[in-house]
Amino acid sequence: MSLNVLVDGYNLELPQGTGIKTYSENLLSALKHLGYSTTVLTSRQINPQEPLAQYQLLTKYKCYRVSNLLFKGLGIKSQFKIKQPNIDIWHATYPLPITIKNTLKITTIHDLIPLKLPHLTLDNKRFFKELINISLQESHCIVTVSESTKKDIIELFNYPEEKIHITYQPTIFRKIDSTNNNILEKYQLEKNNYILFVGAIEPKKNVQRIIEAYQQLRLKQPLVIIGKKAWLWQEELKNINTSSVILLDYVSKQELQYFYQGATCFIFPSLYEGFGLPVLEAMSFGTPVITSNISSLPEVAGDAALYVDPYNTQDIAEKLNYLINNNELREKLAKAAQQRAKIFTMEKYLQKIAEIYQNLGI
Repeated sequence: MSLNVLVDGYNLELPQGTGIKTYSENLLSALKHLGYSTTVLTSRQINPQEPLAQYQLLTKYKCYRVSNLLFKGLGIKSQFKIKQPNIDIWHATYPLPITIKNTLKITTIHDLIPLKLPHLTLDNKRFFKELINISLQESHCIVTVSESTKKDIIELFNYPEEKIHITYQPTIFRKIDSTNNNILEKYQLEKNNYILFVGAIEPKKNVQRIIEAYQQLRLKQPLVIIGKKAWLWQEELKNINTSSVILLDYVSKQELQYFYQGATCFIFPSLYEGFGLPVLEAMSFGTPVITSNISSLPEVAGDAALYVDPYNTQDIAEKLNYLINNNELREKLAKAAQQRAKIFTMEKYLQKIAEIYQNLGI
């Protein structure tokens, strides 16, 4: 049976990628492969050159901003009646105070960071909790990206386990032609001679401890940090005292592949992740990974990573030093990483999405 699905453009409208934007892009790709008729709800006119323009669009001007303001200020939920196209499923890829009349609602909850670790985010915690509450009440089922987040939802909201479905993020990255070093040369980097971090520069990502651990070791290999400057980024970067820490605000997806594949290792000791897509992306290139021993990260990396206590700078430094100076361990983790990444395929993602949609009883 062909279904008509409406997906929010809340994060898809952002000019640069985020983890949730990537999730939304993967969902749209999956729905297209599954043959569902898909429409994206946008809050502005989409430029024909934007990737989003390839989809059928339904524009309600400033709908996300207005609905959030109404719910935050007055507790009013926004409800839209859509005549054309006829919608069977409204899939919100982020908790939103929006319902579509005469449709079944699915909401994806990526994480509960503002509630689990409130000091690590700038979110309005009361508003966030109300958004989660209303999403749980109104949604036919909840989709999440890890067992870790599923457990958090059950623990904090006493939500029925059987109504939560896990769809692990797939990775579209695979090893590429390693003979092309032009990208790395552009940034004056040498293959297998730098340490890499990818992610927003904010307290949750633990960039400050990465820098402190790296500088403590006085390594010759540069530390490359790729990510946009987010909340409290100045605090995270304040202790840089060497020119060997290289900061890059943004690189294209094509360039990012070369950064992943060319790194000696990838370091990601985040304090909390709903999934941790950069870890999976690094593993897909066979890059040795150092990551945190908490939240969803062991669930993603399995036996293909070296784990650290993310709150312990000394532990991060010792594990980084151990990996950098141990060729045998790097080779072992590289092989394990590629094998582990094969678990998170688009085919398995498609199968899970189809299963969730088909079980809605439409």
